[in-house]
Amino acid sequence: MGHWLNLARELTEAHDNSDNSDKSPPKHNPPEPFVPFVPFVTDSQVEETEEGKIVAWINANPPDLPDAQNHCAACGEFIPVYDTGWVILGDGALIHYSGKHGKTCWDAWRRKRREEAESKLRVNKL
Repeated sequence: MGHWLNLARELTEAHDNSDNSDKSPPKHNPPEPFVPFVPFVTDSQVEETEEGKIVAWINANPPDLPDAQNHCAACGEFIPVYDTGWVILGDGALIHYSGKHGKTCWDAWRRKRREEAESKLRVNKL
């Protein structure tokens, strides 16, 4: 086993030191993954603040998710299963969170859910 490991190292070093740098793909560091933040609200905070009421409504009312499977809940674009730039949220939404979308879908999803909560709470006040 040690012989094969040494041979693999030699081949890797020979490839890295070769003058084929223009043929090899560019090396870049992928961006750090975005980790969504979901606030936690206690019962006393719900009664005290408007923000608490909004978050409580969002937590109590799951979203209507798209009928098509493997589509982003925010932008509606197809998400291939082999891609790593997506996440399933606790509310069941499948969204992009990295890659070419960055965190735009995460921001759009949060904004959409917040607007929905604000409109429902506004209707309930009237």
